[in-house]
Amino acid sequence: MPALLSVLASLSLIDFFNILFILLIFYVLRFYIDYFARENPLPGPFPLPLIGSLYQAQGEMKHWENWYLHLHKKYGDIFEVWFGPTRKIFLSKSGLIEKLAAKSTKSNFLLRYSSGSYKGLEHYANPRRGMFFNGNISHWRSTRKVIDNLLMSPNYQRETLKKSQIYFAEMEEYWKLLRNDNALLLSAWAKNFLTDLMYDLNVGRRCYFMVKYFNSLANSGKKEIPTEELNFCNDHEQATSVIGEALIFFFTSPELVWRYLFAHRTQRYIQSRETWHRSYEKFIHQRLDQRAQSGYDSKLKPDALNLLLDLKEESALNNKDNGGDNYRMDEEDIRDSLQEIMNASASTTAGVFGYIIEYIGRIPGVKEQVEKEIRDHASSKTNTINIEEFAQFKYIEAVIYEVLRVRSAFMIERTNTQEETIGGYKWKPGTKFCVNIQPIHFNPDIWHDPNEFRPERFLNREIKNPKTYLSFGLGLRSCPGRLVGITILKAMTVLLYRKYNVELLDTDMPIKYQNKFANACIGARVKLTPKK
Repeated sequence: MPALLSVLASLSLIDFFNILFILLIFYVLRFYIDYFARENPLPGPFPLPLIGSLYQAQGEMKHWENWYLHLHKKYGDIFEVWFGPTRKIFLSKSGLIEKLAAKSTKSNFLLRYSSGSYKGLEHYANPRRGMFFNGNISHWRSTRKVIDNLLMSPNYQRETLKKSQIYFAEMEEYWKLLRNDNALLLSAWAKNFLTDLMYDLNVGRRCYFMVKYFNSLANSGKKEIPTEELNFCNDHEQATSVIGEALIFFFTSPELVWRYLFAHRTQRYIQSRETWHRSYEKFIHQRLDQRAQSGYDSKLKPDALNLLLDLKEESALNNKDNGGDNYRMDEEDIRDSLQEIMNASASTTAGVFGYIIEYIGRIPGVKEQVEKEIRDHASSKTNTINIEEFAQFKYIEAVIYEVLRVRSAFMIERTNTQEETIGGYKWKPGTKFCVNIQPIHFNPDIWHDPNEFRPERFLNREIKNPKTYLSFGLGLRSCPGRLVGITILKAMTVLLYRKYNVELLDTDMPIKYQNKFANACIGARVKLTPKK
């Protein structure tokens, strides 16, 4: 080592640049040797070292779904795209995804991402924790079972509907203080409404996100927020504002980029994540203390935090490995699972709600049908809506499904664990497949008038094959919160349109949205007038 340091000290600046240049040449040569020697060469945009094919996604194509549609038209139903150094196979036809959609524990496509395939992701998010990235199938299955039992239960649906109405009434009070004749950005209000709601439902925590957002808009009459709660809001907002950006950065960047060339950005993302971790660890410990001191019975409040703590205690009590591979659920698992639930449910659902308002406001016939259904089944502007009445809003539910057809929130990715044949090619284990949802959702062989916004297609049960509707994912790793999401979106839509005349502004402009890690509407600016 001293000898090496001595040699390095003797090098001039020009020597360092020469060495760097030689290393870069070797990297480029290695990249293209691997590229031209790849198995099953498919059509697709030509990649460059470090950045892959992403340089071609520019202008309107920088929005992922637009770019993927463009690539499908150019290259056909199966093509390849390079995300940095990573090759992904895109499947754009329902017949190509049969194996990925299999609902079997013996499926070779239960992994989203194989271990070691994304070093950056593993540096940022532990792939053995939570549900979304978890590559330990036994551990994922145990956690997923708990979350499914919670989110799919009738009691949880009732509690979701009940608290949605409570928080919506609170949000209305803020609107009144801001004056109803002012424009409201509903996508922003929905995000804060949902964050408050989901923290209450899943961790039993009263938060102040709507209050904080109100204070940012109000000229007077601002509400007081306890310092600790304000700090928690700030930490949460800072962390969630960059999580999509961070995931894309670590997904698409080779180690040379995230570890060395942009180490400062990597450190910023890691620090934001750690701050968010500490916040969750704090209220997990608070709940543990509460359970220890009062003999807290989770059956009295079956939220996600209590059920995950029950699973942890059961594993320890039985002295068994709950996750396989010498891995047992711990507090970090609970923390990461809760964070995934919160981030996915609040931000994604808020983005979908924005699209719902945009499409209802832009298509008069749809708006008329929505308001008619509300008049028929929720004529009172003040009575609470019970779960039985709630089931009658079939058309509004169809609107939600149609919005999710034309504006899918996530891209679906799977990695095979065994050799598989797809599209007439044999693929070795560890190949990364992406389902190109938009061409499937707009395929005229599957959908009647696919370019038309027609909620009626879901009333008429136009869909014959569930593999052709992919907004909630596919296979065993489909979205566990789909029923909760639909419940909340229906509740928000009914509560809004039964009490207000909703005038959508900016209808002469395209719908505003962003697509970092998920597709979310950031528009839905409206003027509300109370109905008489």
